[in-house]
Amino acid sequence: MPLIRKPMRYAHQEGHTDVCYYSGEKRGLITCGCDGDVRSWLNLMDDDPTTSCISEQAITAISKNGKIFVGNDNNTVQILTYPDLEKEGIVTRFSAPVSALATTKDSNLIASGACDMRIQITNINTSESIELEGHEAPILGLSLDPKEEFVASSSADGSIRIWNIKEKRTVHIWNNILPKCNSFFNAKSYCTPSFKSTDGSCLAYPSNKDIVIVERLSWKELCRLKCSTLKTELSICKFSECGTRIAASSLHGEIIVWNVETKEIIGYLEHEQDTKITALAWHVDHSNEIAFCDAMGKLGCIDVIYTSSKSGSEAILDFEKNEDTIKNDVALPDDDDDDNENVISLNKIKASVNLEDDQKSHSDIDSEKPPCDTKTFVPNVKLQLSFQPGSTPSHLLSYFMMWNDVGMVRCFSSEDGEESSIEVEFHDVTVHRSMHINNYLRHSLAALSTQALVLSCAAFDDSPSKIVVIVLQGWGSGNKEWSLDLPEGEETECLAVGDNFIAVATSKRNLRIFMIGGTQREILALPGPVIAMNGLGNHLVIAYHAGIGPAGDQNINLLWIQIQGAHLRSQTLMLPLSPASDLMWLGLSDARSPTIMDSDDIIRIYDKRSCQWRVLCDTNAQGKGKTDHYFIIGVSEYERNMRCILCKGSYYPPTTPRPIITEVFLSAPLCEPESEKTEKERKLWEIGNNPSDETEAVLTLIALACRSNLEYRAVDICEQIASSKVIDLAVRYALRVNKMALAKKLETIADSKVESKDSKEEDIENYQDDFTSNDNSSINNEEEEDIPLPSIQKPVIEIKPLAINQTLKRVNPFLKAGSPSLSPRGLAGLNTLPEKPQKPALTKVVPIKSKSKTETKKESFVNWYAKNKKNLQEEFSEVNVAELTKIGLTRYKEETAQSNTNNTVGPSELIKKRKLSSPDNEHSSEAKRFVSNKLSEFAFDKCRNTEVFEKFAPVSRALGTRTVVGDGNHVVVENKFLFGEDCGRCQ
Repeated sequence: MPLIRKPMRYAHQEGHTDVCYYSGEKRGLITCGCDGDVRSWLNLMDDDPTTSCISEQAITAISKNGKIFVGNDNNTVQILTYPDLEKEGIVTRFSAPVSALATTKDSNLIASGACDMRIQITNINTSESIELEGHEAPILGLSLDPKEEFVASSSADGSIRIWNIKEKRTVHIWNNILPKCNSFFNAKSYCTPSFKSTDGSCLAYPSNKDIVIVERLSWKELCRLKCSTLKTELSICKFSECGTRIAASSLHGEIIVWNVETKEIIGYLEHEQDTKITALAWHVDHSNEIAFCDAMGKLGCIDVIYTSSKSGSEAILDFEKNEDTIKNDVALPDDDDDDNENVISLNKIKASVNLEDDQKSHSDIDSEKPPCDTKTFVPNVKLQLSFQPGSTPSHLLSYFMMWNDVGMVRCFSSEDGEESSIEVEFHDVTVHRSMHINNYLRHSLAALSTQALVLSCAAFDDSPSKIVVIVLQGWGSGNKEWSLDLPEGEETECLAVGDNFIAVATSKRNLRIFMIGGTQREILALPGPVIAMNGLGNHLVIAYHAGIGPAGDQNINLLWIQIQGAHLRSQTLMLPLSPASDLMWLGLSDARSPTIMDSDDIIRIYDKRSCQWRVLCDTNAQGKGKTDHYFIIGVSEYERNMRCILCKGSYYPPTTPRPIITEVFLSAPLCEPESEKTEKERKLWEIGNNPSDETEAVLTLIALACRSNLEYRAVDICEQIASSKVIDLAVRYALRVNKMALAKKLETIADSKVESKDSKEEDIENYQDDFTSNDNSSINNEEEEDIPLPSIQKPVIEIKPLAINQTLKRVNPFLKAGSPSLSPRGLAGLNTLPEKPQKPALTKVVPIKSKSKTETKKESFVNWYAKNKKNLQEEFSEVNVAELTKIGLTRYKEETAQSNTNNTVGPSELIKKRKLSSPDNEHSSEAKRFVSNKLSEFAFDKCRNTEVFEKFAPVSRALGTRTVVGDGNHVVVENKFLFGEDCGRCQ
């Protein structure tokens, strides 16, 4: 069977990390790392290890006689007590950091090596020490002979030496075994040797991809242990305490275990991230567990399960030898042969089944494939397991079941696993008070919103998987807790809760939706295995596997659902991830936009305007370490930041002490982030910004382009994203820096934008409609009504101008519609009740634009100056170009001001009055029209006076922008004074 790896966890910060088993009764784990800490773990699942800081760097550690010995950068071997990890003394001192320690189970000697190239053998009982010198580089690894006669050492000078302890001399050397270097921390490989733990009868050391085993005293090679699947060189090897097994690790994190007696490979295991293994240690009591550490500071354990079946290189060798037999589909005989011999004769086997050599054709042989060949074509499929966003791993003794913008849910378990409790805290105490829940059902999943707390537990024995909901804002004073049992064989994988729903994704690929009060809703079928799920408001997002991606990548889709009353609206999106990365967080921003973060710490958000995923932020550029990561609490589009927790050397925060929430500004990873140009570009394209509204940023980019003599860039900016206001300012700037050609070009761009503004807006609206109507399941705005109303056809109203010979009945514009014209005054009005006014029929009034534009187009200064430059030069012959331009600008302003005053006098803005009429009342209205000369004269006298406008304008403002008020000849529409055709002298 293969090696079984338990979940790894971060023990120290990134760098060299060492591990050993405690030699006392409890048999815990001892680790040390580059952070200078020494930690004591009861087991791999211990969430609260004892920690002691002894120096800036703790490099290597071993345990002996119930105490711990640590080599550090203080150039000493420090003694620590257990379990308090308090300093008790120093074994020996060096002139450089101690890099290697070694001992044996029944020996009183401790071998220590340092970066000063010296080795010391110290008796911990008598404190006597023997020093060995001869290496020419720092010591990388040590192994002590159980008989206390020899010690083996590897050094950065590329050699492995065998030392006689009593004689203080080298008895054997292997040169050029490993790459040379001048520092322990820069060494590519350690080539750590290992004596056989029981009797020291042989020594093993790594050599390239092999483990070489040599005989004691003669130091001649006995055999080599090989593995054909290794990717790179081996670095460390260790004999088990029983001496029958040997484990080795490679530079890419591969771990291999052999049976020394049979030379068989017991198991082979690859590292999740191909990280170098820095330490290996066998369990002290038995040979079925290995502890290891890697260069990322992680700690892990492996269970070794051995079977006697052939595997690895030996099985491959047997397959090659018996290839013909396998092709002929003939089984090998057992060991109990007729002649009690182990020799296999193919001729005898063929004769026993009456087969001739040429009986089968080559085509038949080629068509028959052994079962082992088909396994090589199976693709390596990477499928991420389901997880709950905002939670930490549940195998820890204390972990976060949920942490979001509403609050946090923490679970605490005892070491024996018999007791468990859940604590709920809210960031806003007005939502709900804190809660303490006895977790007797062993809930492992939680979801939290301002409306409800949802808990779920797995099926156990005969009890099914259960959902428990505690309503936080429900109306009334009754019981606000309810629970449901899932059908048999269906397990909860993910939970989500919003303002009006509870969603449960199950192992049967069902998405069960409930109301907050417990009413069951639809059961949706998920297209693939669920990965993560989250909800906010009435929005729900579900990530699921959509298929097999390229090598090392995942193919994940996102289902976006909006729950509006009794109806659901959904949209399916492709989920973008970095190469060979995992999804680490899924959620919704405060603007209800789907947001994700992958294991490469890249945050992406779905832009609803462009219907595309945008890279929102690369947190690796936010001033954190390489092994540090952010644990996201929430993302805000409006404030352009995210609330998160910085986790040192881990993806998840610890529960104690309580982590501190920080705010990280969301900055897009543009090129050259420190330049002024990039800062303005980032401001333009920040999420939620409209580039045409950022006047200052666009002007700065245009100025930078002019300063760098890149006029085409300024023109490009004005054509693409600049508004008319910005272009006018850019023209002034171009004139100020004497770039006349650029100013003229920008003038033409401004003119073309003004002319095509209306048509472009229509094109953009049609363009957006094409994309939004593309998908039948597109999510509409929240402001839309839940149920679409049927379209009501409005009557077509024909608008006709009034003839001169026609007249209208004069009415009071201040009289309310539907009220009687004459009302009794005083107490007489109390005898009769006023009639209820009927609602008038709504008629849509369309303002009519003037057919001809009498106002001439304003001439730009550039064109005016080009026409009048020759006359100005003749008039001011002694003036330079700059002063001549100023004089011309003054003349241009004077002429422009004079032309404006002339234009305001004429009635160019007056348009004809239209009266609304319908076929129903056409005959009745014609009968009431008559000619009145006095009314026409009154209209003519008042049309030149602004008093009429002042009279009707407040009424128009009070009644709305679409209100029509007038006296028959004078009409106020949208605060504009209009005239009828009978006022002919005003046209």
